[in-house]
Amino acid sequence: MSISGLKTVVSTAGELFAGSTVLEGRLILVVCNMHDSVAIVVGSTLVGTKLYGYRIEPGEKEKLVFAEPTTVYAQSLGCAVPVEVTEA
Repeated sequence: MSISGLKTVVSTAGELFAGSTVLEGRLILVVCNMHDSVAIVVGSTLVGTKLYGYRIEPGEKEKLVFAEPTTVYAQSLGCAVPVEVTEA
């Protein structure tokens, strides 16, 4: 089973998921940055307010695959960024 949704990523790191909560047992997360000029960072390592992870450029799509369910955060490198999120 998979679920998709649109989310807004801001400059404060927040947990990323497609629906109203994280899909139970999620092992795949696909994130598409729909902004035309602002990148985002997606990852599972949050230290204070600094997020470490993958940089997703405007218009790019990344598929993240996990061995076990993992909390994933997203943070904009500028203004609010619309993203399309799919969990499976």
